[in-house]
Amino acid sequence: MKIMKGLSAAFAATCAFAAITAVASVGSRTGYSFYGGTQNDTIPTAGKMLPGEVAQDTTAFKGKPYEGSDIMLTARAYGDRIVLRWAPSDYAAWMRLNLIGYNIYRWDERNHCDTLALALKPKTLEEFRAKYAPNDSVATIGYGLIYGDNLKKPTETREEPGSYGSMLEMYDDQVTSLAFAILASEWRQDLAEDMAMRFVDRNVRKGARYTYIIQPARRFENDNMFIKGKEVSNVENKPYIPAPYNVGLTDSITGQLAVTLYWTDKHNSSFEIERRVAGTQEWHRVNSKPYMPMYKQDLDDKDEEVMYVDKVPQPGTYEYRVMAHDAFGDTTAPSETLTVKVGDMKPPKGPTITLVNIDRPDETDPTKQIFATISWEKDTVEADLAGFLPLYYNERFTGNDWKPLCEKTLPADAREVKVDVTGLSTGMLVMAAYDKAGNVGYSMPVQLRISDMKAPDAPGNLRAEVSADDGTITLRWDKPADDDVAYYELAYANDTTHHFLMRNQGQLKDTMFVDTVQMTVNQRYIYYKVRAVDYSNNTGEFSPILQVERPHITPPTQPHLDSAWVDNSGIHMDWVTGLDADMYYHRIYRRLENSSTWDLIAIVTAEDVLKASPDGVIHLTDKPQTNNSYYYEYMVVSFNRSEIASEPSLIFSARFADFTEAELGIKAVGTYDPVKDEARLSWEHKAVDGKQTPYYYCVYRKGKDEADYTFLCSTEPDMPLHTDQLLSPGESASYYVVVRFTDGRRSQPSNKVTITAPAKAPSKAK
Repeated sequence: MKIMKGLSAAFAATCAFAAITAVASVGSRTGYSFYGGTQNDTIPTAGKMLPGEVAQDTTAFKGKPYEGSDIMLTARAYGDRIVLRWAPSDYAAWMRLNLIGYNIYRWDERNHCDTLALALKPKTLEEFRAKYAPNDSVATIGYGLIYGDNLKKPTETREEPGSYGSMLEMYDDQVTSLAFAILASEWRQDLAEDMAMRFVDRNVRKGARYTYIIQPARRFENDNMFIKGKEVSNVENKPYIPAPYNVGLTDSITGQLAVTLYWTDKHNSSFEIERRVAGTQEWHRVNSKPYMPMYKQDLDDKDEEVMYVDKVPQPGTYEYRVMAHDAFGDTTAPSETLTVKVGDMKPPKGPTITLVNIDRPDETDPTKQIFATISWEKDTVEADLAGFLPLYYNERFTGNDWKPLCEKTLPADAREVKVDVTGLSTGMLVMAAYDKAGNVGYSMPVQLRISDMKAPDAPGNLRAEVSADDGTITLRWDKPADDDVAYYELAYANDTTHHFLMRNQGQLKDTMFVDTVQMTVNQRYIYYKVRAVDYSNNTGEFSPILQVERPHITPPTQPHLDSAWVDNSGIHMDWVTGLDADMYYHRIYRRLENSSTWDLIAIVTAEDVLKASPDGVIHLTDKPQTNNSYYYEYMVVSFNRSEIASEPSLIFSARFADFTEAELGIKAVGTYDPVKDEARLSWEHKAVDGKQTPYYYCVYRKGKDEADYTFLCSTEPDMPLHTDQLLSPGESASYYVVVRFTDGRRSQPSNKVTITAPAKAPSKAK
């Protein structure tokens, strides 16, 4: 609450530490102890008091925790008198000064000093009660704050007595008490004088200048509580002319005949508000006592907006002005005049709807055109009644607003209307009565019953998203054009020839449904359809049937290699895949044997595989870059329509090397050794460059009744010889030799040599 401005501004600036010290020093109103006190009744000289003594006294307290309280002094001249107003800067100083009193001195231009008051104190409690009536609330506030015993005591605080928080609570209570005392002294000049907060100097000359000093009537040695005197200089005694009081008065109409006034004043705390009818001369005060507003914050230096709400007796144009109570008990000059036009905000009394009749003129199609005849009564007809308007509400049609059922307002004497309600369904109906000022009164709502005979259309664009992770099928569809759909019914079956069953339990309000299905059943598909039901329980047609492939959690059959071979055109493989009904596609991967990363080289759909091979065999030919050092590895993984993968196939390895035949000119010769009873084959060839890849020999043989040569054995490079003990007497065999390199290359074959084992005696090779 902001209640101190102007005279009390410095009071708010007292530091918290000084305030708490003051609380601790005073404790309560009766807690003063005076030892060795001296009366300050000697007349000061101008040299001593302007302003030497104050400065000297202040320096005596430097470094002590409490450096003194102030007496805030101001003066105003009126031409025939000069008024002094003051207030101590804190509650502790005020209480002490009320006990010891004030000394007031005056200097004129000739440096002549007059003592105006010595030990000026408030009237006693008995004098206050004798002077002021018991029902004088302002006076009661004033002397009650001086002599009352209502301050918060240490044992009454929320915090522990003697703690910092406890002292802050007591300090806040003292701040409030002093603030209200200052307010009371501003409201009443007589009360301010009796409270020793105001002095009138009537022995003054017009046009003369004076200096005034006020100081405590008594000082004490060794006392940490120091109250400094104050002076106000060069007060010229001339008639007082109030300054213009411009506070930016504005208004707003906040209710029926309610005017809220706003203005800004950062100096004064209480106000008077006056009003008159525009065009008249006499002002009337609208507040019975000085108006003291409540503020959001306590003291600050910012302008703050004051607000006051006034109720005018009737609509019309009014003028307002405000005045403030200042520190001298005067009111400021009136503010600028604000003109406010207050209109009629009282709505007319609402009518009573007596009958609503629904008419369907087209018997062949009752939904084609629908009318409602509405009848109403109004027992009180206001002089400014302008007319009526029927309003309809149904959230599906009107959102959050009421929709007028007529394009124009009906006349004031109308009591029945026929309106077109085609396309609407059952909702709420009110009859609104309007006056000429635009105020509206409403009837009690009644139900407008419009039976809906049209079934909603089938929902469109039924679609599904399948998840094999949790076996769910998320179904979505588009809302039909009918805007009165209440809910949907979703049906399913495992075959289109089966009876469809309802999937949802209860009313399905949303255009989405998540179905959880069995993933181990022996059906590939599940079928869905959906229909809409409106608020009149009309059931629409089902949507077209949607076929959805069930999610499966069983992995598809693992593929395996059937056969493979390598030639100059590539690596040829036949992979056998499963014939699972939900097989979707196959991924074929390749890598070099020294690599840890597989490369996807092909994706083949199960449909394409079956078209090429009813047995599900993938015929794959791959021609990678030749590599004479490492083998290529292949792997196949199958996937079903639920994106579940099979176990990877076993890895197949093949070398795709440089198959260019080296021309080494291998010449082979053969004989039969009768001693050892064996065929001997030997060969020779051109020298092989030592920098080339290491090599070895391969021997091929074709025996009796064999259609082709087959590999017989291999030998090291330093052994260009082979013996064959498989020939029977009289049997022949043909041989040739090939050089193979470890990088996969080979030489051209040698000449072919035939060796025959003799029946009785050995024979030379041909």
